[in-house]
Amino acid sequence: MIYSVEEAGEKIIRAGLELMEKGLITRTWGNISARLSDTTFLVTPSGRSYDSLTPSDLVTVNIKDCSYEGTITPSSESGIHADTYKLRSDVDFIIHTHQPYASAIGVIGTDITDYENLKTDENSVVGQGLSYTDILGELIPCAAYGMSSSKYLRDKVRKCLKKNRTAKAILLRNHGVIAVGSDYEDAFRIAIALEEMCRNRYELICANVLEHCDTTVDIRLGVACREEGRLRCTRDEEEAVFATGSLNDAGRKEVPRSMKQPAMLYDEIFRDPDVNAAMHVLTPFTCMYGNIGKRRMKCYFDDQAQILGVDVRFLPLKMSFGRLKGKKKIAKYMSDRNAIFTSTGGAVVTGKTMEDAEAAAFVLEKASMAAVLDSQLGILKPVKKKIALKEREAYISSYSHLREYNVAIGDDAAMEDDTITQ
Repeated sequence: MIYSVEEAGEKIIRAGLELMEKGLITRTWGNISARLSDTTFLVTPSGRSYDSLTPSDLVTVNIKDCSYEGTITPSSESGIHADTYKLRSDVDFIIHTHQPYASAIGVIGTDITDYENLKTDENSVVGQGLSYTDILGELIPCAAYGMSSSKYLRDKVRKCLKKNRTAKAILLRNHGVIAVGSDYEDAFRIAIALEEMCRNRYELICANVLEHCDTTVDIRLGVACREEGRLRCTRDEEEAVFATGSLNDAGRKEVPRSMKQPAMLYDEIFRDPDVNAAMHVLTPFTCMYGNIGKRRMKCYFDDQAQILGVDVRFLPLKMSFGRLKGKKKIAKYMSDRNAIFTSTGGAVVTGKTMEDAEAAAFVLEKASMAAVLDSQLGILKPVKKKIALKEREAYISSYSHLREYNVAIGDDAAMEDDTITQ
């Protein structure tokens, strides 16, 4: 259905909040739009968090040339929405997410056709006589990779749309997914069904490792933050507060014995002046890959490149005679990176704020899902290093600029260089 501006605004904001609740989007990543007429659509803005969006933040965009009304910049991937509305008269609502299971399956890079008989449970969206095919159609195509917010990505998606005129969902390799529907309810149901189906598919492929892999952690490292020039490390009810870089022989005596290992680790990490927050990530797939992984994790997603760096390395750690062995490698392994696996289990992520660190943890868990999948299939194609470096550079540049205006940023922030191609 074609929406009025008021209806479209209400549906878009509702979709954002519900998708956040279900863990399919976070921060500012992804975008949502609704058709207003044959010539215009309403879309989420660039770099705005979904939990703070109001109808006045949404932007009306022209389908023909992507020109827009007002001073708020629309999603930098509005061109993909415009092309979809142009090519698909049956589509009036679009949801683009980086939902974890579908994104991980998308890195395989192939179309999906064989999902009719995948298992469902009592909470499945498939029911009342419906099947996955009824909701998702007979084919879920996969569009080739293109750098986020680039003309190359738009061209790849447009080509996929032209080839698959009835597709209800499209996988974007190394990026995310698009769900297209006749209205909000239709598109939302497709996004949810796609994630459920891809989770079932993932669990079928990775059944052996999911059943037998150890996810235990030898030592929990807690969280740390910089406060007025001092470093505060906390773990459960324990705490250590000290000046960064002060843990020499005398300084170590001021730290409780049980907190020495995390304190010394964070003391090294916080020597980087851009790090103000860090946390030990203990989510299932991060712990799983930390226990089965090799020397480093490849870069499977563009938002992984942006937020974590071109790869994630493994840091050997050992506490001996009150000293932390392996800490000299921290600066090298975390150079231009915001995550590191530790030999004690799990991973440590960093950020300029604790919110940044939490976003890094979210992306690392999704990347770990892809890495575990790759450990079983061995065919997943990562983002090329030179492209990952460009993604990282573009993100940091845009991030630093927008932070001056107190704008939270995700991968959907405007990246002006649309000429970059693979």
